[in-house]
Amino acid sequence: SLYAIVGKMASVLGPALFALGALFTSRLQGAPVVNSMALAVLPLLLMVLVGTILLLKVDVEKGREQVRARADA
Repeated sequence: SLYAIVGKMASVLGPALFALGALFTSRLQGAPVVNSMALAVLPLLLMVLVGTILLLKVDVEKGREQVRARADA
């Protein structure tokens, strides 16, 4: 159920962040990428980077040990 909730949040949050990026991109005056959606992807890229950093901190072996300990109990 957590997977389903996260999926639904992502389906709302992703387009909303893209729209915010497009909004701020359209307000740039004199920038070479004005009226382009290239910079609108930056908020999504930042979310992917934050998620990657969080996942790198996960100790997989510790989690496996906890699962084994609970299965043995």
